[in-house]
Amino acid sequence: MHGFRKERTARYLTSLFILHSMFRKFESGQNKGRFPLEIARIQLDASSVFDLLPH
Repeated sequence: MHGFRKERTARYLTSLFILHSMFRKFESGQNKGRFPLEIARIQLDASSVFDLLPH
C-alpha cells in the first residue's frame, strides 16, 4: 500500500493492472501476438470479464 492513502485506491489500481494483463498481447516468445486468456482457452462475454476481478 506504500504510496496510497486508502486501501481502496490500491485495490482499484490492482484490478486495473489485472485487466490490462489479461488483454495485452504477448510481444515476444512462442505466444507472440496472442492474449493470455486466448492461450488459456477462456471464452468471455462482456459481462463476465469483471467477474474475474478480485472483490
